[in-house]
Amino acid sequence: MKKILTFVLLACCVLCVDARRKSDRECEKEMEAVMADALLPLEQASNDVFEPNSTMEWRYGFDHCRIKSFNNEQGEPDHLGFMLEDTWEWNEGNNIYKVKLIDGKPVVINRPGFTASHLVAGQWDIIVFQDEKEQVHDVLLKCKEHNPYSYKKEENGDMQDMFAGVWVNDSDAVTEFGYIFKTDNRWRHVAPGNEYEIRGYRNRDDNSRQLKLVFVEERVKGAGSVMMGGGINGGGGHGSQHGPIIWWIKDTEGNLSVELDKPYDEELDDYYSKFRDPQFALQWVRSPYLDRNERWTVLSMRPVTRGMLEFFDKMSQQQMLNYLNTRENPTDIEKLNKSLINTVLND
Repeated sequence: MKKILTFVLLACCVLCVDARRKSDRECEKEMEAVMADALLPLEQASNDVFEPNSTMEWRYGFDHCRIKSFNNEQGEPDHLGFMLEDTWEWNEGNNIYKVKLIDGKPVVINRPGFTASHLVAGQWDIIVFQDEKEQVHDVLLKCKEHNPYSYKKEENGDMQDMFAGVWVNDSDAVTEFGYIFKTDNRWRHVAPGNEYEIRGYRNRDDNSRQLKLVFVEERVKGAGSVMMGGGINGGGGHGSQHGPIIWWIKDTEGNLSVELDKPYDEELDDYYSKFRDPQFALQWVRSPYLDRNERWTVLSMRPVTRGMLEFFDKMSQQQMLNYLNTRENPTDIEKLNKSLINTVLND
Protein backbone atom coordinates (compact mmCIF):
# COMPACT_ATOMS: atom_id res chain seq x y z
CA MET A 1 0.00 0.00 0.00
CA LYS A 2 2.84 2.38 0.90
CA LYS A 3 4.52 1.72 -2.45
CA ILE A 4 1.28 2.40 -4.30
CA LEU A 5 0.78 5.73 -2.50
CA THR A 6 4.36 6.72 -3.21
CA PHE A 7 3.90 5.90 -6.89
CA VAL A 8 0.65 7.90 -7.06
CA LEU A 9 2.30 10.90 -5.42
CA LEU A 10 5.23 10.77 -7.82
CA ALA A 11 2.89 10.48 -10.79
CA CYS A 12 0.91 13.50 -9.60
CA CYS A 13 4.10 15.51 -9.21
CA VAL A 14 5.20 14.66 -12.74
CA LEU A 15 1.80 15.55 -14.17
CA CYS A 16 1.77 18.88 -12.33
CA VAL A 17 5.22 19.81 -13.63
CA ASP A 18 4.39 18.73 -17.18
CA ALA A 19 1.13 20.69 -17.07
CA ARG A 20 3.05 23.87 -16.23
CA ARG A 21 5.53 23.42 -19.01
CA LYS A 22 4.68 24.79 -22.41
CA SER A 23 4.52 22.50 -25.39
CA ASP A 24 7.44 22.36 -27.79
CA ARG A 25 5.46 24.19 -30.45
CA GLU A 26 4.31 26.95 -28.07
CA CYS A 27 7.91 27.65 -27.06
CA GLU A 28 9.04 27.51 -30.66
CA LYS A 29 6.39 30.06 -31.66
CA GLU A 30 7.53 32.41 -28.89
CA MET A 31 11.13 32.18 -30.04
CA GLU A 32 10.16 32.65 -33.69
CA ALA A 33 8.16 35.77 -32.79
CA VAL A 34 11.08 37.34 -30.92
CA MET A 35 13.49 36.60 -33.77
CA ALA A 36 11.05 37.93 -36.38
CA ASP A 37 10.44 41.19 -34.48
CA ALA A 38 14.20 41.68 -34.12
CA LEU A 39 14.50 42.03 -37.91
CA LEU A 40 11.84 44.75 -38.20
CA PRO A 41 12.82 48.41 -38.72
CA LEU A 42 12.20 50.81 -35.84
CA GLU A 43 9.45 53.15 -37.01
CA GLN A 44 8.27 56.49 -35.68
CA ALA A 45 5.24 56.18 -33.43
CA SER A 46 2.79 58.66 -31.91
CA ASN A 47 4.15 61.58 -29.88
CA ASP A 48 1.10 61.39 -27.61
CA VAL A 49 3.30 59.58 -25.09
CA PHE A 50 5.04 62.94 -24.44
CA GLU A 51 1.84 64.86 -23.81
CA PRO A 52 1.52 66.24 -20.25
CA ASN A 53 -0.62 63.98 -18.07
CA SER A 54 0.23 60.94 -20.20
CA THR A 55 -0.58 57.74 -18.28
CA MET A 56 1.71 55.46 -20.31
CA GLU A 57 4.05 53.39 -18.11
CA TRP A 58 7.71 52.71 -18.92
CA ARG A 59 10.54 50.66 -17.44
CA TYR A 60 14.25 51.18 -17.18
CA GLY A 61 16.35 48.18 -16.22
CA PHE A 62 15.17 47.01 -12.81
CA ASP A 63 13.51 50.31 -12.09
CA HIS A 64 10.02 51.35 -13.03
CA CYS A 65 10.32 54.77 -14.66
CA ARG A 66 8.59 57.52 -12.70
CA ILE A 67 6.62 60.05 -14.76
CA LYS A 68 5.43 63.49 -13.68
CA SER A 69 3.60 66.32 -15.43
CA PHE A 70 4.90 69.86 -14.93
CA ASN A 71 2.87 73.05 -15.26
CA ASN A 72 3.92 76.38 -16.75
CA GLU A 73 3.69 79.73 -14.93
CA GLN A 74 0.01 79.94 -15.77
CA GLY A 75 -0.61 76.62 -14.03
CA GLU A 76 -1.32 74.77 -17.27
CA PRO A 77 0.18 71.34 -18.11
CA ASP A 78 3.38 72.14 -20.00
CA HIS A 79 5.78 69.20 -20.20
CA LEU A 80 6.42 65.66 -19.00
CA GLY A 81 9.28 64.42 -16.83
CA PHE A 82 10.88 60.96 -16.93
CA MET A 83 12.89 59.82 -13.89
CA LEU A 84 15.03 56.85 -14.89
CA GLU A 85 16.40 56.02 -11.46
CA ASP A 86 14.59 56.74 -8.24
CA THR A 87 15.83 59.77 -6.30
CA TRP A 88 14.34 62.04 -3.66
CA GLU A 89 13.70 65.03 -5.91
CA TRP A 90 13.04 65.91 -9.53
CA ASN A 91 16.39 67.63 -9.97
CA GLU A 92 18.40 68.31 -13.10
CA GLY A 93 20.64 65.23 -12.68
CA ASN A 94 21.62 62.68 -15.29
CA ASN A 95 18.62 60.50 -14.52
CA ILE A 96 15.96 63.10 -15.39
CA TYR A 97 14.58 63.89 -18.84
CA LYS A 98 12.01 66.69 -19.12
CA VAL A 99 10.31 66.50 -22.51
CA LYS A 100 8.22 69.24 -24.10
CA LEU A 101 6.39 69.09 -27.40
CA ILE A 102 7.47 72.10 -29.46
CA ASP A 103 5.72 72.39 -32.82
CA GLY A 104 4.70 68.78 -32.35
CA LYS A 105 8.27 67.54 -31.86
CA PRO A 106 9.61 66.24 -28.50
CA VAL A 107 12.53 68.25 -27.14
CA VAL A 108 14.44 67.54 -23.91
CA ILE A 109 14.30 70.99 -22.36
CA ASN A 110 16.69 70.30 -19.46
CA ARG A 111 19.45 68.99 -21.77
CA PRO A 112 20.49 71.27 -24.63
CA GLY A 113 20.59 69.47 -27.98
CA PHE A 114 18.83 66.33 -26.72
CA THR A 115 15.74 64.90 -28.38
CA ALA A 116 13.31 62.10 -27.52
CA SER A 117 11.77 59.64 -29.98
CA HIS A 118 8.93 57.17 -29.66
CA LEU A 119 9.71 54.12 -31.82
CA VAL A 120 8.07 50.74 -32.40
CA ALA A 121 9.09 47.45 -34.04
CA GLY A 122 6.77 44.51 -33.51
CA GLN A 123 6.44 43.86 -29.78
CA TRP A 124 9.08 46.48 -28.94
CA ASP A 125 7.67 49.88 -28.00
CA ILE A 126 10.42 52.24 -26.82
CA ILE A 127 11.47 55.80 -26.08
CA VAL A 128 14.99 56.77 -27.16
CA PHE A 129 16.92 59.77 -25.82
CA GLN A 130 19.70 61.05 -28.10
CA ASP A 131 22.18 63.93 -28.06
CA GLU A 132 22.81 66.39 -30.89
CA LYS A 133 25.14 63.84 -32.57
CA GLU A 134 22.33 61.25 -32.52
CA GLN A 135 24.23 59.15 -30.00
CA VAL A 136 21.81 57.13 -27.84
CA HIS A 137 22.06 57.93 -24.11
CA ASP A 138 19.03 56.15 -22.67
CA VAL A 139 16.22 53.81 -23.70
CA LEU A 140 12.87 53.19 -22.03
CA LEU A 141 10.68 50.13 -22.65
CA LYS A 142 6.91 50.31 -22.54
CA CYS A 143 5.19 48.39 -19.74
CA LYS A 144 2.18 46.38 -20.80
CA GLU A 145 1.25 46.11 -17.15
CA HIS A 146 3.07 46.86 -13.92
CA ASN A 147 2.74 44.93 -10.69
CA PRO A 148 5.58 45.88 -8.30
CA TYR A 149 4.70 42.97 -5.99
CA SER A 150 5.07 40.22 -8.59
CA TYR A 151 8.33 38.51 -9.55
CA LYS A 152 6.80 38.01 -13.02
CA LYS A 153 6.95 41.73 -13.81
CA GLU A 154 8.52 42.74 -17.11
CA GLU A 155 11.57 44.34 -15.50
CA ASN A 156 12.53 40.90 -14.20
CA GLY A 157 12.09 39.38 -17.65
CA ASP A 158 14.46 41.94 -19.17
CA MET A 159 17.40 40.76 -17.10
CA GLN A 160 16.42 37.10 -17.48
CA ASP A 161 16.88 37.60 -21.23
CA MET A 162 20.46 38.72 -20.64
CA PHE A 163 21.33 35.42 -18.93
CA ALA A 164 19.14 33.02 -20.93
CA GLY A 165 21.20 30.09 -22.16
CA VAL A 166 23.28 27.13 -21.03
CA TRP A 167 25.95 27.53 -18.35
CA VAL A 168 28.45 25.10 -16.80
CA ASN A 169 30.68 25.14 -13.72
CA ASP A 170 34.20 23.75 -13.26
CA SER A 171 32.74 20.36 -12.31
CA ASP A 172 30.72 20.18 -15.55
CA ALA A 173 27.41 20.67 -13.72
CA VAL A 174 25.05 22.33 -16.19
CA THR A 175 22.30 24.86 -15.55
CA GLU A 176 19.89 26.49 -17.96
CA PHE A 177 18.22 29.89 -17.67
CA GLY A 178 15.19 30.45 -19.84
CA TYR A 179 13.70 28.15 -22.44
CA ILE A 180 16.48 26.38 -24.33
CA PHE A 181 15.88 25.18 -27.89
CA LYS A 182 16.47 21.48 -28.57
CA THR A 183 18.41 20.42 -25.50
CA ASP A 184 18.40 16.61 -25.80
CA ASN A 185 16.12 17.05 -28.84
CA ARG A 186 13.38 18.75 -26.84
CA TRP A 187 12.58 21.91 -24.96
CA ARG A 188 13.88 22.03 -21.43
CA HIS A 189 12.45 24.22 -18.71
CA VAL A 190 14.46 26.38 -16.33
CA ALA A 191 16.84 24.35 -14.17
CA PRO A 192 17.47 24.57 -11.29
CA GLY A 193 14.11 25.92 -10.18
CA ASN A 194 11.08 26.30 -12.45
CA GLU A 195 10.55 29.99 -11.77
CA TYR A 196 13.06 32.58 -10.68
CA GLU A 197 13.40 36.26 -10.01
CA ILE A 198 16.44 38.46 -10.48
CA ARG A 199 16.70 41.56 -8.32
CA GLY A 200 19.29 44.28 -8.66
CA TYR A 201 21.10 45.94 -5.75
CA ARG A 202 23.61 48.77 -5.45
CA ASN A 203 26.50 48.47 -2.98
CA ARG A 204 26.48 51.68 -0.93
CA ASP A 205 30.20 51.41 -0.14
CA ASP A 206 31.61 51.35 -3.67
CA ASN A 207 28.46 51.99 -5.77
CA SER A 208 28.90 48.62 -7.49
CA ARG A 209 25.87 46.57 -8.51
CA GLN A 210 25.02 42.99 -7.63
CA LEU A 211 22.25 40.64 -8.66
CA LYS A 212 20.18 38.42 -6.40
CA LEU A 213 18.68 35.39 -8.13
CA VAL A 214 15.79 33.77 -6.25
CA PHE A 215 14.10 30.52 -7.27
CA VAL A 216 10.55 31.08 -6.11
CA GLU A 217 8.28 28.25 -7.27
CA GLU A 218 7.86 24.80 -5.67
CA ARG A 219 10.56 25.55 -3.12
CA VAL A 220 8.65 26.94 -0.16
CA LYS A 221 7.32 24.22 2.12
CA GLY A 222 4.25 24.39 4.31
CA ALA A 223 1.01 26.32 4.09
CA GLY A 224 0.59 29.75 2.61
CA SER A 225 1.56 31.56 -0.56
CA VAL A 226 5.11 32.42 -1.59
CA MET A 227 4.02 36.04 -1.98
CA MET A 228 2.19 36.30 1.35
CA GLY A 229 3.33 39.26 3.39
CA GLY A 230 4.78 41.08 0.40
CA GLY A 231 8.09 39.22 0.15
CA ILE A 232 9.63 35.92 -0.84
CA ASN A 233 12.47 35.34 1.61
CA GLY A 234 10.69 32.93 3.93
CA GLY A 235 9.39 35.39 6.52
CA GLY A 236 6.14 37.28 6.98
CA GLY A 237 3.93 34.23 7.38
CA HIS A 238 4.91 32.45 4.19
CA GLY A 239 4.65 29.06 5.86
CA SER A 240 8.37 28.31 5.51
CA GLN A 241 11.34 29.07 7.72
CA HIS A 242 13.72 28.08 4.93
CA GLY A 243 12.66 30.35 2.09
CA PRO A 244 13.57 29.93 -1.58
CA ILE A 245 16.98 29.05 -3.01
CA ILE A 246 18.95 32.29 -3.29
CA TRP A 247 22.06 32.92 -5.40
CA TRP A 248 24.07 36.14 -5.37
CA ILE A 249 25.46 36.48 -8.88
CA LYS A 250 27.98 38.89 -10.33
CA ASP A 251 29.03 39.29 -13.95
CA THR A 252 32.76 38.80 -14.59
CA GLU A 253 33.81 39.30 -18.20
CA GLY A 254 30.65 37.64 -19.51
CA ASN A 255 30.68 34.74 -17.06
CA LEU A 256 29.09 34.52 -13.59
CA SER A 257 30.44 34.34 -10.06
CA VAL A 258 27.84 32.76 -7.77
CA GLU A 259 27.56 32.67 -3.99
CA LEU A 260 24.81 30.82 -2.12
CA ASP A 261 22.88 33.02 0.26
CA LYS A 262 22.37 30.09 2.65
CA PRO A 263 24.07 26.70 2.97
CA TYR A 264 22.84 23.98 0.65
CA ASP A 265 19.94 22.04 2.19
CA GLU A 266 19.93 18.52 0.78
CA GLU A 267 16.32 17.84 1.80
CA LEU A 268 14.94 20.98 0.16
CA ASP A 269 17.39 21.79 -2.61
CA ASP A 270 18.37 18.47 -4.14
CA TYR A 271 15.48 18.34 -6.62
CA TYR A 272 16.13 21.83 -7.93
CA SER A 273 19.88 22.33 -7.82
CA LYS A 274 23.01 20.21 -8.03
CA PHE A 275 25.19 23.21 -7.16
CA ARG A 276 26.16 22.53 -3.55
CA ASP A 277 29.33 24.61 -3.17
CA PRO A 278 28.99 27.89 -1.22
CA GLN A 279 30.76 29.65 -4.09
CA PHE A 280 31.24 28.64 -7.71
CA ALA A 281 31.68 30.09 -11.19
CA LEU A 282 29.52 29.56 -14.26
CA GLN A 283 30.91 29.73 -17.77
CA TRP A 284 28.85 30.50 -20.85
CA VAL A 285 28.09 27.60 -23.21
CA ARG A 286 25.43 28.75 -25.69
CA SER A 287 22.39 30.90 -26.27
CA PRO A 288 18.74 29.80 -26.56
CA TYR A 289 18.31 31.33 -30.03
CA LEU A 290 17.97 29.12 -33.08
CA ASP A 291 21.33 28.57 -34.78
CA ARG A 292 22.83 31.51 -32.85
CA ASN A 293 25.16 30.44 -30.05
CA GLU A 294 27.17 33.61 -29.46
CA ARG A 295 27.23 34.92 -25.88
CA TRP A 296 25.68 38.26 -26.79
CA THR A 297 23.15 37.12 -29.40
CA VAL A 298 20.49 38.64 -27.15
CA LEU A 299 21.64 42.07 -28.39
CA SER A 300 20.40 41.10 -31.84
CA MET A 301 17.02 40.01 -30.48
CA ARG A 302 15.84 42.89 -28.33
CA PRO A 303 16.58 46.48 -27.22
CA VAL A 304 18.43 46.88 -23.93
CA THR A 305 18.55 49.77 -21.46
CA ARG A 306 21.30 51.46 -19.50
CA GLY A 307 19.75 50.07 -16.34
CA MET A 308 20.32 46.55 -17.70
CA LEU A 309 23.86 47.21 -18.95
CA GLU A 310 25.04 48.66 -15.63
CA PHE A 311 25.03 45.19 -14.06
CA PHE A 312 27.77 44.05 -16.44
CA ASP A 313 31.43 45.00 -16.04
CA LYS A 314 33.38 47.02 -18.61
CA MET A 315 34.94 43.90 -20.13
CA SER A 316 31.49 42.44 -20.74
CA GLN A 317 30.27 45.71 -22.22
CA GLN A 318 33.29 45.74 -24.53
CA GLN A 319 32.50 42.15 -25.53
CA MET A 320 28.96 43.29 -26.36
CA LEU A 321 30.32 46.08 -28.55
CA ASN A 322 32.79 43.73 -30.23
CA TYR A 323 29.95 41.32 -31.03
CA LEU A 324 27.82 44.08 -32.57
CA ASN A 325 30.80 45.32 -34.60
CA THR A 326 30.98 41.92 -36.31
CA ARG A 327 27.39 42.08 -37.53
CA GLU A 328 27.06 42.58 -41.27
CA ASN A 329 24.04 44.64 -42.36
CA PRO A 330 23.03 45.36 -38.73
CA THR A 331 19.37 45.70 -37.91
CA ASP A 332 17.84 48.80 -36.32
CA ILE A 333 17.78 47.07 -32.92
CA GLU A 334 21.47 46.18 -33.25
CA LYS A 335 22.30 49.77 -34.22
CA LEU A 336 20.33 51.07 -31.26
CA ASN A 337 22.07 48.74 -28.80
CA LYS A 338 25.49 49.49 -30.28
CA SER A 339 25.02 53.24 -29.86
CA LEU A 340 23.81 52.90 -26.25
CA ILE A 341 26.60 50.49 -25.26
CA ASN A 342 29.20 52.79 -26.79
CA THR A 343 27.81 55.68 -24.71
CA VAL A 344 27.82 53.62 -21.49
CA LEU A 345 31.40 52.46 -22.13
CA ASN A 346 32.59 56.03 -22.55
CA ASP A 347 30.79 57.51 -19.53
